[in-house]
Amino acid sequence: MKLVATTIQDLFADSVYQFLEQGTLVFSDIRRILDQQFNRLSELGKYIMYWLVLNRECNSVVTLTSHIIPGRSPRLGRRLILEALELLQRRLFIY
Repeated sequence: MKLVATTIQDLFADSVYQFLEQGTLVFSDIRRILDQQFNRLSELGKYIMYWLVLNRECNSVVTLTSHIIPGRSPRLGRRLILEALELLQRRLFIY
C-alpha cells in the first residue's frame, strides 16, 4: 500500500483518478512483492487462489471444500480451507 501511495503522490500529484486511468495497477516493486508473497504460499493456498480466480461466483467454504479437496474428510477439508483462507486474508490476497 505504501508503494502505491508514494507512486500516486510522486507521479500523479495525489490524484488516484489519474493513477487508475493509466490502467496498470500492479507494477515494478509491487509486482515483485506480490510475486514473493504468492510464492511463499502453500500449495493449497496457491490452488485456492487459482480456483477463486476461475470460480468468482463461489462464496462458500462448503463449495471450496467439495471442489478443492475431494475424497478427504469434509471436517478436515473445511478446517484446511479455513486456515488457508485466513492466511490469504492476512496477506491481503483476498478480503
